Amino acid sequence: MHKVKIKSIKKLESVYDRYDLTVNATHNFFANGILIHNTSHREGHVLVERKLSWLERMLMKFTKVKIALTEWAYLSGTRRVVLQESKRDGIQYHDPTIREKVHNLFKGNLRKGETVYLEIVGFEPTGAGIMGAHNTTKTKDKAFTKQYGEVMPYAYGCAPGECDFYIYRISTTNEDGQTVDYSWDDVKRRCAELNVKHVPELARMLVKEFKQLHNITDDRDFQVKLEEIIAEHGNGGSVVDQKTYREGACIRLESGLAVRIFKFKNWFFKTMEDHAKETGEVDQEESN
Repeated sequence: MHKVKIKSIKKLESVYDRYDLTVNATHNFFANGILIHNTSHREGHVLVERKLSWLERMLMKFTKVKIALTEWAYLSGTRRVVLQESKRDGIQYHDPTIREKVHNLFKGNLRKGETVYLEIVGFEPTGAGIMGAHNTTKTKDKAFTKQYGEVMPYAYGCAPGECDFYIYRISTTNEDGQTVDYSWDDVKRRCAELNVKHVPELARMLVKEFKQLHNITDDRDFQVKLEEIIAEHGNGGSVVDQKTYREGACIRLESGLAVRIFKFKNWFFKTMEDHAKETGEVDQEESN
């Protein structure tokens, strides 16, 4: 865990429980009991409440003039902290380089109502890892340590000082606030249109085909076999970087408009992660 100095904290008027924090570092930190970190990111072109002028408030109160109460704007941040672009003050980020890079890429390119969800990987401009390196010796597997080194950074193919990101979800929200997720095929098509990367697809199959292939007749067998398959996909070197061991894998279940995602963490990652917690480091996923 790193201690940081909060340079400024500003209430976002358009979002009742969100604040814009500017700090002197990009590491994980606590602020008022809320953990903030830097791996997950979302960017949305969404409707937000407008800050009405004095004249507009008077017109609403004493006349029948219709005043627009909302406007389309780009929101940027994490699940914990949502940052809104300010037309007057510019943009403030608690990580001004990495998140601003993502923001500038999507600004002006998202359809109204679209929100993209992504993971930022690699390194900060200072060379520090966005996700803390893990001690592989805690696995007590000599072959594993020999292959990945005693300390394994989660580089995902990035050189020190560089970062990358991968989209794993895109949703759209209409003017009534109803949100629908894009199908996985539509996520991939939209990523191609935006010229950005999506998380690697390891395999896909219909539930009916899966059961027929493995001669499954009941739900219990289905669950057991599914756990075996996800464990196979969740181990080994990362698809994007063989020098980085996988954290695990996700199963994305689609049925009509319903999308559910389940994550599997492999034994090696969980063992190193548990050691990191014991030494006071932060679980990137749980804190997000």
